[in-house]
Amino acid sequence: MMGKCFWLMALALFFCQAAGPASGQTVGGSGTPPAAPPAAAQAEKDILHLNTIGAFSAGFVLQSYGYIGVLADVMSQEVYPADLVRDMLGETINYMRNVNGQLLKYHSGPPIAPGDLEFISAIMEIINYLIVEAESLSSFARTKSKDDLQRYEEARRNAWKSIKKTFNVK
Repeated sequence: MMGKCFWLMALALFFCQAAGPASGQTVGGSGTPPAAPPAAAQAEKDILHLNTIGAFSAGFVLQSYGYIGVLADVMSQEVYPADLVRDMLGETINYMRNVNGQLLKYHSGPPIAPGDLEFISAIMEIINYLIVEAESLSSFARTKSKDDLQRYEEARRNAWKSIKKTFNVK
């Protein structure tokens, strides 16, 4: 639940900042449309926007990685029934797919700096590994198959390797 509230607040903040006044609307009742911000101010706002997306993305992938790991531990200790773990993983998988879809739209949108594109691509790669990790764990909860367990472990290692590379973690 915490993850959903976190992202809902992030999306609300994003849309509030991105929306601004509609074309032709006035600010402060002056009767004139707002002037376009100077290029330097717009560039500063774009940098702030991208840095904010980066910070939220970092938190999202790190929390997702930890959450999937906690669910693996919970399942191995039989704290929750396998069906509950599978439901929790299913919600996580759907959410990660939605976030990846949004990042893809951003990645394919207006031109942004190559370094920012690389970062967004790296986040999307991590999320893809996390999806495979969660799907494998969910399947393992049902099948207890060694193949699912191996797929989970490989995706977990790849996700962590990408996290370390992207965030310069030792």
